[in-house]
Amino acid sequence: MCVVLKEFEMLIGKFSNGLSTGRYNNYVKVLQNSLIPYLEHYCTKEEITVEELFKKMISATHIIDAGIEYINRPKVTGEAAVDKYLTAANEFFKAVIFPEWPSCPLSVVGNFQEYRDNILNNKASKSLKSYEPRQHLDDNGYKKLIVYLKNLGDNTLRNRMAKAVIPLILLYGFKLGTIAEMKRTCFDEEKRMIKILVEKEEIGLELPYQIYKNVKKIYDENIDSKLLFAVAENQRLISDHFDTIIKNFNKMQGGGRKITLDGLAKYAVINMFSIGMDPIVIRQVTGMKDVVLKYCQQEAWKKRKREIRGYVNSKFRSINAYDDFNDLRERGIQ
Repeated sequence: MCVVLKEFEMLIGKFSNGLSTGRYNNYVKVLQNSLIPYLEHYCTKEEITVEELFKKMISATHIIDAGIEYINRPKVTGEAAVDKYLTAANEFFKAVIFPEWPSCPLSVVGNFQEYRDNILNNKASKSLKSYEPRQHLDDNGYKKLIVYLKNLGDNTLRNRMAKAVIPLILLYGFKLGTIAEMKRTCFDEEKRMIKILVEKEEIGLELPYQIYKNVKKIYDENIDSKLLFAVAENQRLISDHFDTIIKNFNKMQGGGRKITLDGLAKYAVINMFSIGMDPIVIRQVTGMKDVVLKYCQQEAWKKRKREIRGYVNSKFRSINAYDDFNDLRERGIQ
């Protein structure tokens, strides 16, 4: 095995340590089919070491060109693959490359997602299906879901877990993967908080009483010695755990919007945009991709426009002149 290949395998192995199965599949496998072989070939062709590459030679061009090669693979058909590739590359550099080589030229880049358009709009790129976010929960469905959760009994772990986890998604827009990886130490019982890391900074999110109470029930069960929301010892929480509950709710709704956990998170993000929360904060807390954030922002604006129309008309109706011009007698109505 050549030295370059061996070094890249060591870096990928270091990145893989501690990743959940889901993150391994989303990150490592994508890197092994895109950026890693591209950079291996580059080092070999230019006769440079891996250290020389990451210490002073790597540039945005390498990330973009590797992305173009990746999306031109026969099995890649949609724009979502670009987001997955850039997210994987970004996480790899943050976790392994930047700590190893702080002087890496790409360390000044905030997020590799800024290269998305460079990849998609390059003449060498093939045409991909545009990303269409799944339907989000609406206000009517939200009210029904709250009642549905309230009426769930506490007789099964599945129900208790749903009553703790789904409200966390509805309020904070967490991905299920984020919740699944929360440690028991993330829950501050005394201060009634869930602690999360935002850009390596620990932030305590205050929990409303009902959410705190349901999270505490899971915490007190002490299902796993490390993980807060495990479904059994050494068994992480996965979306399949909620399939029955989601299916039953959708059936109960009848003609209403069919919900998914992803749709619940979008509902939370739309609410965040509606109250004017900073997009950067939303991205950091939720981990949502830019394309999803853009969708949620557009939906929030649609909602806000409807509310503005009602607000403006109600204010005009309170002006005396409105009543004068709306005199029923002038309209011939007694």
